[in-house]
Amino acid sequence: MARKDEAFEVLERLSVLRCPRCAGELQRFGDSLICAQGHTWNMNRRGYLNLLSRPVEGCYDRKLFEARRKVMDRGIYVSVLQAVQSCLTGRETRILDCGCGDGWYLQKLLKDQIACVGVGLDISADAIRCAVQRGGPCFYIVGDLKHLPFRSHAFDAVLDILTPADYASFAQVLHPEGRLIKVIPGRQYMREIRQARCLELYDDGPVTAYLREKCDVLREIHVLNSVKISGETWRDLVYMTPLNQDLSDAEKDEMASRPAEVITLDLRILACRIRSD
Repeated sequence: MARKDEAFEVLERLSVLRCPRCAGELQRFGDSLICAQGHTWNMNRRGYLNLLSRPVEGCYDRKLFEARRKVMDRGIYVSVLQAVQSCLTGRETRILDCGCGDGWYLQKLLKDQIACVGVGLDISADAIRCAVQRGGPCFYIVGDLKHLPFRSHAFDAVLDILTPADYASFAQVLHPEGRLIKVIPGRQYMREIRQARCLELYDDGPVTAYLREKCDVLREIHVLNSVKISGETWRDLVYMTPLNQDLSDAEKDEMASRPAEVITLDLRILACRIRSD
């Protein structure tokens, strides 16, 4: 089956998509989705939808996501994946990953879960092109998490992993009893990268305070460990982290030539219920 047909099949199972312009229901006509007002969205031949009216300037580039895919496939973040899994109830059948990147978390969470389907959304088309290659019962969209194109209360869980949050948008598409799984970097996260660039350690205070203002935290897991890495993995980490997006490729290559032996993971995984007030 072609990827485009697979994508339509998952989309039919989900039955959650709404027109991003008028919120009307979408009907399939050939390779297009059209609402009653005539707004038309064409399925990409790779099997995803681009719902942005224009490319977003300054979003992460293809090299970042290719490097990230290599890092994730080496299993460096397995402990984080396991923490995310343990924060879910096991009863979720529809999962939305906002800022899904290359789709690694979503694809792993849905593996062998016959009853589950997922949507991955990212503002970067390069990220979504990487994600569709992973396959699985997932549908991918290039879109803006501040303007989610889904019916109300469509999802049992929303993932927000190392990406900005829009709690109003999440609350609109999340079932009242559903869970938001938020992953926040801790102070020591990727300290080797920060030390190589003489950057201060991360301050998670403002992000945590804002989350607790909007949500009730049901469970929290702290992942803190140092992972031994090869020089090749160090290079991919240098290229994948947004911390280095201001560097040229030549500067990244120079940094990659001075590899660290370990990388520190310091992440807090929080299962949350978004407050209705």
